[in-house]
Amino acid sequence: MFVVKLKKMKFFQFLFFVFILFLVSCTSNKNIVYLRGTQDEIFNVNNDLSYKLQQKDLLYIRIVSNNEVINKMYNYTYSETAPSVSESYLYLYGYLVNDSGYVTLPNIGNVFVAGCTISEAKKRIEIEAAKYLQEFAVFVKLAYFKISILGEVKSPGLFSVFQDKINIFHAISLAGDINDNGDKRKVLVIRNSNEKITTFRLDLTNKDLVSSELYNIMPNDIIYVQPVKAKALRIINAPTIQIVFSSITTFIIAMSFILRVW
Repeated sequence: MFVVKLKKMKFFQFLFFVFILFLVSCTSNKNIVYLRGTQDEIFNVNNDLSYKLQQKDLLYIRIVSNNEVINKMYNYTYSETAPSVSESYLYLYGYLVNDSGYVTLPNIGNVFVAGCTISEAKKRIEIEAAKYLQEFAVFVKLAYFKISILGEVKSPGLFSVFQDKINIFHAISLAGDINDNGDKRKVLVIRNSNEKITTFRLDLTNKDLVSSELYNIMPNDIIYVQPVKAKALRIINAPTIQIVFSSITTFIIAMSFILRVW
């Protein structure tokens, strides 16, 4: 009789362990939902931190005039129809901000743009171009930039972005979203700006992120999605949870019947 009680005690200890393991392995809804608790709301967007140009940035600059000679001088592969602009085209014909912070334009010379926003750089180029040209228009864009997305995402890699700014959710979508093992609450961003490297973490489940100054990703940022601590034990999707729970229930019923027979 004592042996049977001992076996029962060990059995229920085992069941308790399995139950705790099951609870640990299930992912809380709080950890998997983006911008948790968001309703129909209006957020104030922080636009104060426009990107400042740095050395090695590549600019797409066009100076357009009624004078065809001017057009051909400042716009490579100029034609009446717009050229097919690819990444390789921008690399070959874009204007690189050199180590001293200048871009060099034909006949105009060096224009200092490091530390300027795109609109400020455009204004500086217009001022310098006006010394040599008449009736012209200047167009300036950041040609493209790269961001790296690593860790627990579906398609990690180095991505080209063809726009002036991109937010963290657009960036994550380039990599196919965070996978089931990724921790959305501690996304590490490594930023290189003005010869300094800074790091910070983003909580993608916090709705206040959209009004934060850290919401937008900058050129050359590295984004790392770390795994959750219980990665090896997690059971993520609902069907899997139901199957495991059903199996545990069946096992408990079977073992209870066996113990009764004993």
